[in-house]
Amino acid sequence: METIISLSTRQIYEIEATKHGENQMQCPECSQNRRKKHIKCFSYNIEKEVGYCNHCETRFVKHNPHEEKQYVKPNLEWQNFTKLSENAVKYFESRGISQKTLLTMNIGEKKEYIPQLEKEVNCIFFPYFRNGELINTKFRDARKNFKLISGAELIWFNFDCIQKCIEQKGELVIVEGEFDALSVIQSGHEFVVSVPNGANIGKMEYFDSSFDLLNKVETFIIAVDNDLKGIELKNELIRRLGFEKCKIANFKEFKDANEYLVNKDRESLLNELKNAKILKAQDVYEVADFENELDAYFENGLPQGKTIDIPELDEKVRWLTGHYATVTGSPTCFTKDTLIHTSLGVKKISEINVGEYVLSYNHDKRFNEYRIVTDTPISKVHDGKLYKIKMKDGTVIKATNNHEFFTGTEYVKIEKILLSLNNNLKK
Repeated sequence: METIISLSTRQIYEIEATKHGENQMQCPECSQNRRKKHIKCFSYNIEKEVGYCNHCETRFVKHNPHEEKQYVKPNLEWQNFTKLSENAVKYFESRGISQKTLLTMNIGEKKEYIPQLEKEVNCIFFPYFRNGELINTKFRDARKNFKLISGAELIWFNFDCIQKCIEQKGELVIVEGEFDALSVIQSGHEFVVSVPNGANIGKMEYFDSSFDLLNKVETFIIAVDNDLKGIELKNELIRRLGFEKCKIANFKEFKDANEYLVNKDRESLLNELKNAKILKAQDVYEVADFENELDAYFENGLPQGKTIDIPELDEKVRWLTGHYATVTGSPTCFTKDTLIHTSLGVKKISEINVGEYVLSYNHDKRFNEYRIVTDTPISKVHDGKLYKIKMKDGTVIKATNNHEFFTGTEYVKIEKILLSLNNNLKK
C-alpha cells in the first residue's frame, strides 16, 4: 500500500501499488465520478513517488506527513546588527551587492564559534525570518565555512516574500544560496527564496513544511547552480513543484546568479530571469535543454558513483542514484551463473523471471534504464564453444561465441575479437 496526496485538492488516498515502475489503476480522485469507472487512467511510479491521471490531469506525490517537531530558536532576541565593517561592505560590493540590499535583508556581522575551525571568528550572518520571527541564522566566515543554529528549524531564506508573491501573482525565483538571493534582489526582482542547506536533496523538510503555501504560487523560476549538484536540485524541485509551473533560468557559462551579476550587470540578470524558459511537456527535450548538464560533465567528468559491493562490477560500472545502468549482453550467450543487475539487486541470470526489471542501455536516449523481462528462453543455438575472456584486471567473463561486446560505437562478437587478436599476434 502507498499513501499519496493530490496536489490539486490536498486529499490523501491509499492505493495498492506493488510492482516496480508504473502501476496502472483507476484514479482515486475522479474514477468514481466517471461513467466508465473501470478505465485505468491513473499511473503511479513507486520509484519516482509520483502519479498522474490522464483524465482529470491531477498530479499526485507520495504523502510524507510533516511531523511536528520541537525546534530551538536563536539564543538571542533579534537585534539590528546591520552595522557592517568596512571590509565586509567592500566584500559585498565586490560581489555586486549594495549596502541598500544588505540593509533591506538585515545582513549582519558578528563573532561566532565555527566548528570547522574550533574557534570563534568574525562572520557574516544571514537571518532567516518567518512571519517576522527569527527562526534560524546562517553564519559564514572568510574561508567559506558555514554554520546554522543547531537544532533550529530549516526554512527558506527570505521566506516571507512567498506570501507577497502569491498576493501579487508574481514569479517566485528559487536559488541555491543567500548570495544568489541577494543578487536577484539587487537586480530588481523582489520575490526570491534560497534553499537553506545547498543542493541537499536528501534533507528537504523546509520544502515539506511549506508545501501548502508553495502550492499557491502560480509560477516558479528555478535558478540554481550550473553544476552537477545544482542539476540534481533543479530536477528534484521540478518534480515536487510540477513542470507545468516551472521556468528555468540559464546563466550560460556562469555558475550561478551572483557570478552572472558580477560578470554582467543587474539589468542583464533581470532580463535573464524575465526570459526564463518555460518547460515543455515531460520527457520532451531539445539538445539545448542539456547544455548545462553537458558543460558540467565536460568540466568535472562523471560524478563518483555508488558501490554495490561487487568489485568486478563496481570497477567497471558507475552506479548513480536515480540513474540506470546495465550489465548484460545478447540473448543465448551467457552461462547460467552470469550476474545481472536487476531492480531488486544483482542476481544470477538463471534466477531472473518474467516480469522483473533488468538494467539495459537505451541507445536512442543514450542512458541506462530498467526494462521489463518478457521472456527467459534457454537456447543452445551455438557451436558448443564456450570462451573465457580474461580482462587485464583479472576479471573473467564466460560467454558463447555469438556474444557481442559493446565497444562504445558498435557491437563486436567474441569471434571477431579473437580473430583480431590472432592477427595481431602473427605480426
